[in-house]
Amino acid sequence: MNFTDWALLASGGVILAGIAYPSLAGARPSWKVGAWTGGTLWSAWFGLGAVAYLAGMATEFGWVGLLAALPLAFAAGLVLTFTAGARTQVIALTGPISANLWYLM
Repeated sequence: MNFTDWALLASGGVILAGIAYPSLAGARPSWKVGAWTGGTLWSAWFGLGAVAYLAGMATEFGWVGLLAALPLAFAAGLVLTFTAGARTQVIALTGPISANLWYLM
């Protein structure tokens, strides 16, 4: 595995953390929520990122990668959310960018 494969795996965790952030922030009053967090643009942003992540996993690792994509992303997103806390909202915005850049290369 080279660096771009690791970047693809990491982007899945960041995307999943971004998808889960609005619900987690609603449960924790100390976590700030941005103006567009949880809205239509937020959903479209992370939805397209998730499609690029799944397509990348299927392209790079075949069916095994596609089946392992969600459990790996869930584990990475969970670790990121609990370590970054309220900063997850900003960090998560880079996930769809990195997944789409990986897929375009």
